[in-house]
Order: sequence, then C-alpha cells, then structure tokens
Amino acid sequence: MTFLKRIAERVGPAELSWFVMLTAILVTSVLWHPADDGGFIVCALRRTTGLPCPGCGLTRSFCALAKGNVERAGQFHALGPALFTLTAIYWMRSVALIAGFREAVSRYDAGMFRWKIPHVFGIVFVLAWMVKIGVMLWTGEFHRLAASGILAHWF
Repeated sequence: MTFLKRIAERVGPAELSWFVMLTAILVTSVLWHPADDGGFIVCALRRTTGLPCPGCGLTRSFCALAKGNVERAGQFHALGPALFTLTAIYWMRSVALIAGFREAVSRYDAGMFRWKIPHVFGIVFVLAWMVKIGVMLWTGEFHRLAASGILAHWF
C-alpha cells in the first residue's frame, strides 16, 4: 500500500486532496517569480472584460509574500497577505490531522465555524472588490480597462 493511500484511509480523500492542493499552492508561491506587470493574463474575466475579478492579483501577492515582501504583496491584492496566512494555517491544520492530532483539529474547526471566519472573509473579499471597482469608476480606470477586454473588440 502506498504512503498516500494509507494517509487517505486515515484522514479521508477530501482532507488529503486539501493537503496536496495547499502544499502545491504554498510551494508554487515560494518557487515561482511571476512578472509584476504584463505577461499572460490567467483570469478569464479579466481577459474577456478587461476588468479584474475579486481574486486578480492573488497569485502575485502570494508569491511576493512567500518571498518575504509583505508591502509588495499588499500592493498586488489588499487581502492577499490575510488569505495567504489563512492558507498557511489551514495547511498546518492538515498536517496536524495527518499527524493524528484529531482533537486539536476538531477544536480548531469548531472555532472557525463558531466565529464564521470563512463567511466573514468571503464577505470582506467581495466588499473589497466592490470598493476597488468603485475607485476604478471614480478615477476613470474602469472605462480604460473595459476597453482593453476581448468583448470591447467585438462590440
């Protein structure tokens, strides 16, 4: 039986999947050096409309933060450092579960849901995006970016 199969049997396939995905995100953040500006745009919404989605800038923010550049990370995405911290904490939770600390993980999970941390962060995430769009409208950047999307070339 392989090592990953034994872990999947102990913690479940969903927990193992989270661990593998979070590990990949954190390792990529450390190793990858994306361009600050320009380059290929991964975000489908931004490529289509020219406008940023709520998550635009998170990849560069995570990569900057993983290399210790907190200020730059905040410039790429205002909530990037907070989300990176939550990602790292959830990765440690997965490690604790794999290591057999079920009681500690249960207490952590109960606290997260009692304080509704995922819900609160989701609301703050959407509100931050709405503020960003509002500032873009106020400064005129919204119309400039919208004109750069694929849809602007069709209509």
